[in-house]
Amino acid sequence: MTEDYSIPRQLAHVTTRIECISIDGNVVSGTGFFFLFKHDGKTCAPAIITNKHVLNRIKKATLFFTKKDDNNNPIIGETIPCEMQDYQITKYTINHPDPKVDLAALFIGELISQAAEYKKPLYYKGLSKEIIPSADKLKNLLALEEIIMVGYPIGIWDHVNNMPIFRKGITATHPSLDYQGRKEFLIDAACFPGSSGSPVFRYKEGLKFSATGPINVTGGGPQLALLGILYAGPQMPIEGVIKIVNIPTTQVPLSESKIPINIGCVIKAERLLEIESLIDNTFEEHIK
Repeated sequence: MTEDYSIPRQLAHVTTRIECISIDGNVVSGTGFFFLFKHDGKTCAPAIITNKHVLNRIKKATLFFTKKDDNNNPIIGETIPCEMQDYQITKYTINHPDPKVDLAALFIGELISQAAEYKKPLYYKGLSKEIIPSADKLKNLLALEEIIMVGYPIGIWDHVNNMPIFRKGITATHPSLDYQGRKEFLIDAACFPGSSGSPVFRYKEGLKFSATGPINVTGGGPQLALLGILYAGPQMPIEGVIKIVNIPTTQVPLSESKIPINIGCVIKAERLLEIESLIDNTFEEHIK
């Protein structure tokens, strides 16, 4: 299949579904996206960005990639699941140093190299810090901007083609302001469990895209910009009676229900640079 260089199609390869087995034996899922730390045009340290709580208290995680052909194009329909055990996740993860910031970077340089050795090259599209808008560019945004979010709400995905789900919304608070004094802002979009770790972009249609290197659009301001990472959303409890409902593996008594109010809490993308400052020689093996 000939690669489609439109921005939406490229953004479809920016994320990966993270399927985890918790220490309690439950299957949970979240979203991660590819970010190229220390990218200088020749080398980089590729990582998957997600939330700390996605990788917390798990026995293993499975990451889903699309296979790459000899021309560096994706082979749609050929999905490669890659497992990482808890000790590997611990070894290759840098958490944001602030315990209140729910961000983690899982470095995958070794995983990419091993897959290539086994003749299963992995296709993905990475973001780099050039797509993070500066403070001045954020100030030039409107109070209400259209955004898109890419991920796997309640674990939904196109597993046949290894494609994520796109959601659309607007900014609910200005991205240049620190909501409640934190480097965060709010979005008005449908945010559900499984979307944790989803990248949130400002996106304008009709833009041209460079086919080489990390995803980036130049000229005319931040038309495509990584504004932040979804990590939470307020929910409203509703009263109900205890019922036994069928779930795929067991029956569980439910005593309380909650519904999302379509507001998402987003960590500003600039906080990724604070993780980059922690990368030292320990992660030299991940530089590709």
